Amino acid sequence: MKTPYPSTNIIVINQDCLALYEKLVSEGHRPLLLNMANATNPGGGYRKGDGAQEENL
Repeated sequence: MKTPYPSTNIIVINQDCLALYEKLVSEGHRPLLLNMANATNPGGGYRKGDGAQEENL
């Protein structure tokens, strides 16, 4: 199978996902931002003030 890119890099960084996404885009990268949403409780714990990744997006 042909792909448009020669390789894919996977990097895990402990940082705010949106701030890091914006930083990488400003540096010319094309990052993927994965929304780890809650399948049984849409919005996760947003109304309770939870701060997991799906609530912060």
